[in-house]
Amino acid sequence: MDEKIPEPLSKPVEPTKPGANVPPASAAPSSTVSSTPMGMPASNVGKSGGGKKVLLTLLILLLIGTAGAFGYLWWQQKQTVTAEKATLQADKEAAEKKATEAEAKLKEAEEAQAAETETTKTDEELITEAAQNYVDAIVDSSGSKLAKPEIFTTNKNFAGVSVSDGSVGGGYQVILKKVNNGWVAVYAGQGINESIYATFGIPTQ
Repeated sequence: MDEKIPEPLSKPVEPTKPGANVPPASAAPSSTVSSTPMGMPASNVGKSGGGKKVLLTLLILLLIGTAGAFGYLWWQQKQTVTAEKATLQADKEAAEKKATEAEAKLKEAEEAQAAETETTKTDEELITEAAQNYVDAIVDSSGSKLAKPEIFTTNKNFAGVSVSDGSVGGGYQVILKKVNNGWVAVYAGQGINESIYATFGIPTQ
């Protein structure tokens, strides 16, 4: 009976070949493929700057819109102020025009009233008034005090007025002529002779 040779408890260890423990190339991580936390695709890595650009763009648009709104409000306010100035100027010009017209009408009314008053006065009143104005002018220039003029003769176109200076035999006479419903002094002197009457065409009485 043949006896079996017992098998060794372990097989002889084969010598390790160089590179036998190196994992296959397919198992090694690729240099072009990377993983991200939470399993996100690698395509999103490095693109956080895109959100900043969007935020910056929105901020710029907001600033432009705000500037445009302020610009419109400023323009609208300027237009309002310009319109108010134009209205005030127009009101001022209208008020000045009305004031000028009122002054002109008042002046016309005063002149009309004065003319009406002139026409209602008698010739004696007009002669005395004209002579008094002449005497007052002489008093103002000479400084001498003269008495009130007194009419001594009058007709349709001429009047004679005597003026006394208060002294005995002193004074002079004034000849007035009627012109356009008024009386004007044409001569003043000591007495009236025939030559004075002839010079001024005064009819003798």
